[in-house]
Amino acid sequence: NENADFNLNENLNHVFINSVTTALKELNTGDNVLRINGWDTFLQRPVWEIAGKINDGSRLIIEKLNKKIFLVIDEPGFVSAKIIAMIINEAYFALGDEVSSKTEIDTAMKLGTNYPYGPFEWAEKIGVINIYLLLKKLMFNYLRNQSTVEPIMFNRSAKMLKDRENYNYENQDKVKKNFSNTLAITS
Repeated sequence: NENADFNLNENLNHVFINSVTTALKELNTGDNVLRINGWDTFLQRPVWEIAGKINDGSRLIIEKLNKKIFLVIDEPGFVSAKIIAMIINEAYFALGDEVSSKTEIDTAMKLGTNYPYGPFEWAEKIGVINIYLLLKKLMFNYLRNQSTVEPIMFNRSAKMLKDRENYNYENQDKVKKNFSNTLAITS
């Protein structure tokens, strides 16, 4: 049996969670919990960004999943999700400035960067709400209002969030005004 060296009972104490916006230190988890990015298109990659303490048991599980790992600092967005979210945000700014259409921006990014998706295609696959929530978290934690969520994406995300039963409507206008009045960092 090829799995003879893999004892399931010994490896049940390893937990992999999809937590892109919330770090392990915020969740107050044990050493057996590892964070991965479970967003659509990220899980399918052969290499996973992972945060947490890797040990022999977790390495064995990852090996059995035929994945390689890239150990990153335990902070919101990992590395790839932060970059993709910011690219998507910039694409929304370009759309808002009427630089081009969504289709043309997607095509230009795929041709110019050899990305598998354009920023709007990625936003649809990942979910605009997920992108918005990550950008909001990054703004709060790191960027200190030096960047903003593009208003079109903000409005679309806010509408989607309103539809959620547990959405908190408090301070929405104040938050929207603060996001709209800040300057964007451009690359």
